[in-house]
Amino acid sequence: MPGVLSRCLRNCWGNIKTAFDCSLLVASACIGLLFLGEIMFIREGTIINAILVGQYIKLYTHLYKKSKAGNSSGDPKIIKG
Repeated sequence: MPGVLSRCLRNCWGNIKTAFDCSLLVASACIGLLFLGEIMFIREGTIINAILVGQYIKLYTHLYKKSKAGNSSGDPKIIKG
């Protein structure tokens, strides 16, 4: 779903994924409050994961594009020692 939104909105996939994950986190907290009366099973790791995974994807995408631009021939550079 975030990939489809990223293509439609022409926005960075990492930012779309972060927004999507955080919205799912908020939705699960609201459902928990509605049915259970308290937020259960959402702890600090879940929150950190929702925020950081999209940002890691954005970083790796940037590094991949940068490395691909430096290697325009398409062939990997072989270093003989």
